[in-house]
Amino acid sequence: MTPVESILQSLAQADDDPATKILRDHLRGIVRLGLMKTMAAEVEPLCGPKDSPDTTKEFREAGSEPGAVFVNGGKQKVTRPRVRIHDGQEVTLESYRAASDQRGLFETVVEAVGAGMPVRGVERCHGGAVKRTQASQMWIEASREWLATLRERSLAAGCWLALWIDGVHLGSEHCVIVAIGLHADGRKEVLDFESGASESAEVCRLLLKRLNQRGFAPPPGRRLLVIRDAAKALKKAVSQMWPDAVQQERLEHAERVTLAKLRHRAKGETVRLFRRLLVAQGAAATTEAFEALLAHVARHNDDAAACLKERREELLGFHRLNVSAELNKIFLSTNMIENLVRNLRLEIGSRNLRSPSRQAPPP
Repeated sequence: MTPVESILQSLAQADDDPATKILRDHLRGIVRLGLMKTMAAEVEPLCGPKDSPDTTKEFREAGSEPGAVFVNGGKQKVTRPRVRIHDGQEVTLESYRAASDQRGLFETVVEAVGAGMPVRGVERCHGGAVKRTQASQMWIEASREWLATLRERSLAAGCWLALWIDGVHLGSEHCVIVAIGLHADGRKEVLDFESGASESAEVCRLLLKRLNQRGFAPPPGRRLLVIRDAAKALKKAVSQMWPDAVQQERLEHAERVTLAKLRHRAKGETVRLFRRLLVAQGAAATTEAFEALLAHVARHNDDAAACLKERREELLGFHRLNVSAELNKIFLSTNMIENLVRNLRLEIGSRNLRSPSRQAPPP
C-alpha cells in the first residue's frame, strides 16, 4: 500500500471521530460544488452560453432534473443539467456519468482534494478509473479551485467570538488540524485546515498564522475563546498567536483520557462527575464539581488524578467566564458543529448549474 493509499484508508476508517466527520462532510460539500461547476463547464461548449444559446449547435439545453451520485456506498441526490440533441435524444454528460456510474469515485475525489493528491495518485487508488474521462480530471481540479477559494478568502469582516481547533489523526503518520470559527450571530464556519505528519507545534502555528493573515481576530477589546483538544502543540501555538485568549480543553476528551486509566468499577461515578462539571454554573459550583471529580479519580489512579490537576486551568477556562450553564454543552465540546455544513448544503441547492462565472465562492 502506498503512503497516499494509507492516508485515504485511514480517513475512511476514522469517521467515528467528530472532527473527522466535519472535515469529510465539508470536503464532500466542496466536491459537490466542483461537480456542479464541471457539469456546467461541460454544457456550455455543447449549447452555448445560458443567456444566449447558440441555435446553430447540434445540442440544446433541456432544463434540469434530479440525479444521484454514489457516496459511502449509497446514492446521494443532486440536481443535474439536461442536454438534448435537436431531434430530442438526451445526451448524458461525462462528468455526471463519472459520478453516478463509478462506485467510490465521489469519495476518491473528496480524498484527493483533501490530501492535495495529483491526478496520477487518484488513478492508483481507483484502478485508473479517473483517467478514463477528461471530465473526472476536470471535476478534481474544479473542486480544488473551490477549496482554494475557501482557504484564501478574507475573514476580516467577521465578528469572531470563538475558535474550535481539533486534530484529525489518520493513522500514525498523518494528521489534519481543522479550524472552525463562531460568528457573533451564532453561525459556525469551517475556516481552514492544515495537514502534517503529526499534531506538531509547527503545523498548528502555520494554520493559526494563515488565519491571522486572512484577518481572523476577536472583536476589539474582547478576548478570543479557543476550544481545543489536549495537545500541547495546540496550546503553545494559541498562546503565541493570541496570548490573552481563553483556552478551553474539550471536556469529552479529558473524560475519555481519564476513563482509559481507570478500572471498570470506578468509571460509572467518573462519568457522573464529569456530567456534573459539564452543567456547573459559576465559579463556586465549578470549583466544587472539579474538586469532587479530582478526589474520586485520586482514590483510584494517581496518574489520572495528576493529569486532571495539571490541566485544571484549561478544563475550567470557559466556566470561569460566568456565562449561563445552558451554553456549556455548546462550548465545551466540538460535537456542537456536527451540522456545520448545513449552510454549505443549502448554498449548493441554490447554485445556478449553468453559469460558473456567476457563482459565488462557498460560504
